[in-house]
Amino acid sequence: MAVELAGAQRLALGTMGLAGVYGPVPSDIAQQTIRAALDVGITLFDTAPLYGNGIAERLLGAELAGQDAAVVTKFGLAAGRDGMLFRDSRPASVRRSVETSLRRLRRDRIDILLQHRPDPAVGEEEVAGMLQRLVEEGKAAQVGLSGSSLTRAVAMGAMAPIRVVQNEFSAASEILPRETPADFSAAGLMLMAHSPLARGLLARTQPRLFPVGDHRATMRSLDQAGQIALLARAALRFSDFATLSDPRVAIRWVLDQGAAVVAVIGARSPAQVRGLMHE
Repeated sequence: MAVELAGAQRLALGTMGLAGVYGPVPSDIAQQTIRAALDVGITLFDTAPLYGNGIAERLLGAELAGQDAAVVTKFGLAAGRDGMLFRDSRPASVRRSVETSLRRLRRDRIDILLQHRPDPAVGEEEVAGMLQRLVEEGKAAQVGLSGSSLTRAVAMGAMAPIRVVQNEFSAASEILPRETPADFSAAGLMLMAHSPLARGLLARTQPRLFPVGDHRATMRSLDQAGQIALLARAALRFSDFATLSDPRVAIRWVLDQGAAVVAVIGARSPAQVRGLMHE
């Protein structure tokens, strides 16, 4: 199915948090969260094999059966037995990853397939060629890149039908220095902005302490100094900084950056889904 950018379809539910990255989420709550997203009109869901080592993909496969919804998944980034991340975009590995994702998702085709991160050990031409073949074989409807600069996306777009780029972007963060959503739109690319609330920071006006077991507690960018810097940047973009106590304000700001921008929200409960819906 083609992904349209209108109304609630400009919001995607990200499933990384449902796989326990930010602390445990009971399976029944995770299921209810996906159903709540469907109930409010969200029809785009973002996942990856990395999220819970396939847990998030299986969850979507079970909950989206028979639903008119599109799924974004990825390849090329995984965790070893020691928990360390490694990159692998070799063609044979990509094919295995895609076939496994299709089984977990219970689908014949992935709506949007993204390379999770660049792999310096594999040439860009080789990755682009694999993406092109997956589209031609009907395994993927659209392909793109995650964690990519605009320059790289445009260069790879000359070798494969790159149409989507996913990057972190919020009122508190930049995509990359001197790159804006308008630049991606001008290049014919849809920008999927993940972490539009700066990983939950923009639902409040003061730094927060993340509990043990929450991945954010290990991120240097979210230590106290990092949070203060992010909040200061966001404050420059809002005349009334206190309005950020309503997370819908921060999400609306992201969506207002261009018609080809999708905000990937990271709700972990049905109540959060309903609370994040913009009016």
